[in-house]
Amino acid sequence: MKKTIFLIVALMLSVFCIAQKQEEGPFKGTFYNDENDITIAINLYDTTIVSPNYSFLGKLNGYMTGRLYDAWFVTTFKITGEKALVNFSNDIGSDSQQVLFYFDDKGQLIYEAQGTNVIRRAEDHKWYKLPTKMIFIDKKKIKPKSNYFDQIKNSTSPKKQVQ
Repeated sequence: MKKTIFLIVALMLSVFCIAQKQEEGPFKGTFYNDENDITIAINLYDTTIVSPNYSFLGKLNGYMTGRLYDAWFVTTFKITGEKALVNFSNDIGSDSQQVLFYFDDKGQLIYEAQGTNVIRRAEDHKWYKLPTKMIFIDKKKIKPKSNYFDQIKNSTSPKKQVQ
């Protein structure tokens, strides 16, 4: 009897540990597109992300922000193999966009808008739709840009003495 109870408890613990490990995957992190100045923060395994300026919405599966008109939030998604089909809605809920995410051989997140792309930005008093395909890089892999003061501090040129 004790062995049976022990086996049941051990089985339940192993199933719990396996379920915890499955929550990790590629569709989790903060990604950046330099060309369009857009950031996507996603976690398609758990609702843990709080969007800046929209904390009243609570924890979400993700958001997209940057040089866009409105902020866009993950509303629904479906992960199939190595791809994720994600639905975004803007901050007032008037527009939605379906996006297919997958990773290329270099580990970059590929964004492909499905159907007509409704996400846009205002520039020079005109509306511009975002490209239907964009490449995003994990923010952890981006080297910080050096500024002028860092260049002066790290320069190897001899310093002139002021008399």
